[in-house]
Amino acid sequence: MGTSSEKAYDRSSVNSSHDPPVGGHEPLPKGLPSMTDLGIKPQAVDRLLPHLDSFVKWELLRFLHSNPETLATLEDLARYTGRDEMELKPAARALTTAGILQQMDAGEGYEYCLTEDETLRHLIAHLIQCFMADHLVRHAISIRILQARRQDSRTQLPAH
Repeated sequence: MGTSSEKAYDRSSVNSSHDPPVGGHEPLPKGLPSMTDLGIKPQAVDRLLPHLDSFVKWELLRFLHSNPETLATLEDLARYTGRDEMELKPAARALTTAGILQQMDAGEGYEYCLTEDETLRHLIAHLIQCFMADHLVRHAISIRILQARRQDSRTQLPAH
């Protein structure tokens, strides 16, 4: 088959003008391959992608994956990522609830670090490697995040 970055699908047939379904195993719209067809392990699709529904969560995960020994407060994470503490707080808590991050009591607040679960760490490494190596993976994940944001904004609109 050629290099490892070559895929078994025809990239020229990709149509990115539609939103993807929310689930991870369904094919993306109009010619886009599914996440697993893009090379993402089904375990990563099932265990990680449902929790990575914002760009803030992705940035937080990528930072902590790149710095696996880091134990940092929200203030520190805001400084490291360039994000506001108020947008990091719900993201860190959600990723902690999902088991992707760990939260430690630090007296006046909490410190966060990447999970110690080796299986999850391997899945995180795999997912981030796929994300960094393939523009179609980045595109598909961005579409999923935007779709989740659109759905959230629809559910928050008051009924007329």
